[in-house]
Amino acid sequence: DVPTLKVHTLRRKGKRVVLEVMNVPRYILDKNKKVTLDGDHFFTNKLIFFVTLSRNIELNTIQHYPKNREKGTMLDGLKAVLRLYGARGFVVRIFNADNEFECSREELLELGVVLNTASANEHCPFIERRIRLIKEKGRAVRHGLPYAVMPKLMIAELLYFVVHWLNAFPAKNGVSNTISPGTIMTGGTPDYKKYCKANFGSYVQTHEEFVPRNSMAARTIGAITLGPDNSEQAGYWFMSLNTGKRIHRRNWTPLPMPDEVVSRVEKLGKEMVNQTCWCSLTSMVIIC
Repeated sequence: DVPTLKVHTLRRKGKRVVLEVMNVPRYILDKNKKVTLDGDHFFTNKLIFFVTLSRNIELNTIQHYPKNREKGTMLDGLKAVLRLYGARGFVVRIFNADNEFECSREELLELGVVLNTASANEHCPFIERRIRLIKEKGRAVRHGLPYAVMPKLMIAELLYFVVHWLNAFPAKNGVSNTISPGTIMTGGTPDYKKYCKANFGSYVQTHEEFVPRNSMAARTIGAITLGPDNSEQAGYWFMSLNTGKRIHRRNWTPLPMPDEVVSRVEKLGKEMVNQTCWCSLTSMVIIC
């Protein structure tokens, strides 16, 4: 029962981290060093997302814009994607996008990227089909949850969660039948025991480490699972039921979903309708 968890939960010692990063196989890097990237924006519940997809490698990235699609915001998001590819030895040479990116042509040329824009009422079919897939997967997860209303934070993290798992498996038309796009771009290998500990939207009591430890403060707090953090330590992101904000924890206890938790999430969703959901740029590329 929850009161017992809040009183008797003990602090667990963290495990020693051994970081093993796989280099990009030479046969993949040599043939695909120059990358063609497709990108576009889409809306979900009035939230703006920027999605990119690379040809051949088939890596998906997603970023939530906390503000409008300003030139500076679009450039910052795109530069983060370029740095991601550059860190693994790839070079983005062509960026296919809608006409809204035309204002960034000169800045992209300075970075060595040629912008190819579609004309009015024309779209890039490669990225449009991927956006449709992301939305379909997101709706499938969404309608498996008991909440009638969800906070903006959960909606954004839901799409991050979908992209995370799209990158976790080898792409059908990708450069390898055995290596996933996420592994190619990070060197990490997906681990069931690390990344499948809790389902998105499930209810848990996260283990807290308040100071001083001998106080009467509760040792756990109620939270909703948002997904893994992609680290070797296998931590998870959660939404605190007390504040409605995102928290990062390494230990938790899963529990059945009571009606009061469903009501609390729906209340947070209604209260946060007019608030801005902010997610860090490091969460933009959801990969394993």
